[in-house]
Amino acid sequence: MGFYDLNKADRILLVEKITQEITNDLTSIETENIIKHFSDEDTYIRKTGYLAIGKIFYSKPELQKTILSTLKNLLNSNSEKVRQTTVNAAGEIGKFHFEKVQAFFDTGLFDDHHSVRNAVIGSVKKMGEKNSIPVLAWAKTYLKHPEKKFVVRSAMALNYEVVRILKTSCLY
Repeated sequence: MGFYDLNKADRILLVEKITQEITNDLTSIETENIIKHFSDEDTYIRKTGYLAIGKIFYSKPELQKTILSTLKNLLNSNSEKVRQTTVNAAGEIGKFHFEKVQAFFDTGLFDDHHSVRNAVIGSVKKMGEKNSIPVLAWAKTYLKHPEKKFVVRSAMALNYEVVRILKTSCLY
């Protein structure tokens, strides 16, 4: 049963359950539930997982190092869904602490799977709305990247997001 097949009250309970399972994994240095939710076929379950990581990061500072370490390990997963969701989780952290997650975007931008690269672009959009200066400084380093494969795959989308961020911020 998918996330939106549930009624609103059941979705709220499911979000709480997923958040608790992820918190339990992080406090016990496990990844079973994180991987289960990050690899779910339902995009809304994966979204609930990465949003939970962001909430936990800010509400439980004692778990921040564990979260970053766990995400670093998950970025090496064989599953593109896990890598994609990991990048999205890093994007939640990067809204206010881009310097702590920049390496996730450096890696994700060159991932072989389009969904991971798209997660980078989506995260750049979200982070740029909240934390534009470091995000734009990072993106600038890729605007004239010499690797043609990269240019074809991501440069246009990244350039579009940079222009959009500049137009909607006081930096333009």
